Amino acid sequence: MRFIIYSQINLFCILILILILQNSIKGVAHRGKDWTLFTMAIISSLVTICFDLLWGIVAYNMVETSIVSHFAINALYFIAVEITSFLWFATFETIQESVFVQKRSYLIVSFLPCIFTIIFIVASYWTGWFFTIDESNVYHRGRFYYILEILMYGYVLFSCSKALYKASKREYYVKRSEYMVMASFIVFPLIFGMIQLFTPTVSMASIGMVLAILRVYIDFQETLVSLDPLTRLNNRNQMNKFLSEKMKSHKGSKRLYLLLMDADYFKNINDLYGHVEGDLALIRIANVLKQECSKKNYFLCRYGGDEFIVICEVYREDEIKNFCDQLQKSLISANEEAKAPYSLTLSIGYAPYEDTITHIPDFISLADKSLYKAKRERRAAD
Repeated sequence: MRFIIYSQINLFCILILILILQNSIKGVAHRGKDWTLFTMAIISSLVTICFDLLWGIVAYNMVETSIVSHFAINALYFIAVEITSFLWFATFETIQESVFVQKRSYLIVSFLPCIFTIIFIVASYWTGWFFTIDESNVYHRGRFYYILEILMYGYVLFSCSKALYKASKREYYVKRSEYMVMASFIVFPLIFGMIQLFTPTVSMASIGMVLAILRVYIDFQETLVSLDPLTRLNNRNQMNKFLSEKMKSHKGSKRLYLLLMDADYFKNINDLYGHVEGDLALIRIANVLKQECSKKNYFLCRYGGDEFIVICEVYREDEIKNFCDQLQKSLISANEEAKAPYSLTLSIGYAPYEDTITHIPDFISLADKSLYKAKRERRAAD
């Protein structure tokens, strides 16, 4: 009876992950690195639960196994948990644009604790540090088993704690909801993992893992609805929601600004080099904008076509001018690095928020007038 309950829980969890994985794989080709890592983490989680199911088959004596086979099944389960934890770490650190995933060398260093843990898991066959299989082919936890638990959940705990810290800081308000989802990821595995420590005959850890994944998956789907499919920036709907809230609640010594920008002579790029190259140019602009806006925690969206909007709060107008100058320099540098056969610059117009502005289109219209003036001056200079 206990095995039936154990196996049913795992089979149900496996079914849910397969359904999530089917939809996740469809998006790998045209979504970002974070989605690829997310898909890999789901696959690893699925493998982990399969090993957990296999462990139940052996633990409840449904099949005869040797001591070596019994040890191998447990070792593979713990290794799968450790690798899964690392993949979730890599996923969340990518979303947070962390230094740990910006370079391959940093990622390799981050993977070292995982390697050491795997070595100690395998070494437990001789040392019994994490777990042992006695002469009667019965599983026992080792004296350092709880250290293994810390090592297995350490990666996720680190990323979730960092996300929680960022969510609590005012300067990260643009991504606060996204950080809170990542911060809450560890909750279900911890709660259900603690329960399993006292009820090892019930697969509570699998339930906690699937609930956490389901929570993140739902948030990812909601995020995709709010993103521009080409540049993966916020879309116009998200901008309207964000700006509406800022216009209602704007207070303090900082002033709210809206920057409207578009690519200079973008039509020529499409006409001369094709729309595929035009898309690449837009992605290059979006990446530079994302890079510069993340430094200042400015809100960024693709407004439409080759137009982008940045929303920010600053003390002085000089901060806006400095931001625009740095943005142009970074874009020129990125374009040269890509060895594009054309120049790529932006015309930028901006306007401060006034209490007399009651509607978003009016605010955008003010920035649009400034943009038109900037484009006219650029054409005159050319």
